[in-house]
Amino acid sequence: MQKPGAFTSEYTEGKQFWVMAMDYEGTILASSRHPENAGTSALSYTDIHGSSIGRELVMLAKNGGGAAYMSQYDKEGNVRIYMLNTEPAGTDWFFVTVVRMGNAAV
Repeated sequence: MQKPGAFTSEYTEGKQFWVMAMDYEGTILASSRHPENAGTSALSYTDIHGSSIGRELVMLAKNGGGAAYMSQYDKEGNVRIYMLNTEPAGTDWFFVTVVRMGNAAV
């Protein structure tokens, strides 16, 4: 019998799924995938169209939470698609869950 938590995959290792905490000013408070980003602003993060995904996440959370998608280029020029969900957690911060869906045909 396998021990609880012994299962590993790209999802459990944080390569395809991770969580973040952000405040309503767009500051990343914590990130399970990129802990070094704590204290930095997510407002400068843009998708392939130049739209601020950080600003969109803040607006969604301020309006009770919701889902968004994001597309970004990776180092090889492929388009990666992400599904994001926001959920308010208090009066000054919210959760963000991120799932990498895969690459898009360009």
